[in-house]
Amino acid sequence: MRAGIVGLVLVGLGLGGIVCQRVAARGRYAVPYSTYGAGPQGAKALYLYARGAGLSPTRWARDLIELPPRGMLVAVGGCDQMPSRPVSRYERESLLAWIDRGGVLLVAGAPDYLWDGAGITLTGAADCMPAGSLAEALAAADRGEEQDPEELVNGFAEDPDAVLARLAGEDEKSVPVVTSPRGLLSGVGPTLLDAPGTIHGPADAEVFLASGKPEVPHGVVVRRGAGAIVVLSSASLFENDALLDADGAVVFARLAEAFASGGPVIFDEYHLGVGERRSLARYVREVGGAPAALQLLFVIGVLLLGLGVRFGRHEAAPPPIPPGTASFIEGVGSLYRRTGDSTAALSLVARQGIADVAAHHHAPSVDPVRLGQELDERGHGDAALSVARIAELMHVESVSARALVDYVQEIDGLVARATMKERRDR
Repeated sequence: MRAGIVGLVLVGLGLGGIVCQRVAARGRYAVPYSTYGAGPQGAKALYLYARGAGLSPTRWARDLIELPPRGMLVAVGGCDQMPSRPVSRYERESLLAWIDRGGVLLVAGAPDYLWDGAGITLTGAADCMPAGSLAEALAAADRGEEQDPEELVNGFAEDPDAVLARLAGEDEKSVPVVTSPRGLLSGVGPTLLDAPGTIHGPADAEVFLASGKPEVPHGVVVRRGAGAIVVLSSASLFENDALLDADGAVVFARLAEAFASGGPVIFDEYHLGVGERRSLARYVREVGGAPAALQLLFVIGVLLLGLGVRFGRHEAAPPPIPPGTASFIEGVGSLYRRTGDSTAALSLVARQGIADVAAHHHAPSVDPVRLGQELDERGHGDAALSVARIAELMHVESVSARALVDYVQEIDGLVARATMKERRDR
């Protein structure tokens, strides 16, 4: 058990080292054959060459819908790199319609990019993935084939360097194929292709790159409508480490001159894993459903506004002040001011204060003595003392105007104190 755990840890560390080495070689987050990759298998040099040649290159990071008219779409790949996103049926239909209108599709070494309906297909080389390599193991796992982990663990324990070299595919290198250009590549010297695939096309296809006897096509042009499909059996010509040595730049320049004169050069990054899938909102907008969607949202908003329930309990507005209250108070005040009877005014205010205390405590009597006794029996001593003090103020004599204001303020405080404890208890 311990040996197995140690072996698995070592295998994990070794695989992690391989991944880090590969990522560092081609640039972080960049997959092989991507125009963002600066490593040996990247295509950044090809992109920079196209930009320097004035071909207006662009990186396409969404599905193959609404391609620019009369451009050249470049799909670079290899049999050792499984596509992150397959070409969907909807994309195939749109791509064929785009080609018929004058677009050009250039497929270099990407076997999963073409299908039978396109009229030409490409299959990967049989020895594309070295036996025992990590790429072969991933491909087998993708096909659902079972792997034997004990063999890998035992081999790693015996010779770690050999296992790492086998996983990286360094112990088995494919022999490049020498091809002879012709047709639109006339004048170009022999080119080398690493791990070329097999092109299956019509008999009348134009061959511009071939090898061997009998002749094996490695570069084919199939005319379709106003456009064309160009297929290269390998993408090694366009990789960074072979763009100059294998005359990949010259081959791309000839192809761009023949097929990209009427539009931009578009590098497909979407099916290599760059970009995001199309959203439902974008689909609706492209089919002209944006006005209908906005109208539907407006109707839904009106329905929700009409049928929705507000948050919280409905609060009733305070009752309006009865008309004439202010004028009544002003009239009563003017009446007492003209009579000059401050003692009677104080007595009335005191009686009203006792009545308010009695109403608050639900006492049956407004007599100060009986009200005080009842409040004391109920345990409201403060209220009873307040009532007694208000009763004293009812019989004050010779009250001046200034004293009247002080007494009224005192009565208000006593009434508030007589009802305050009851409010806190609630």
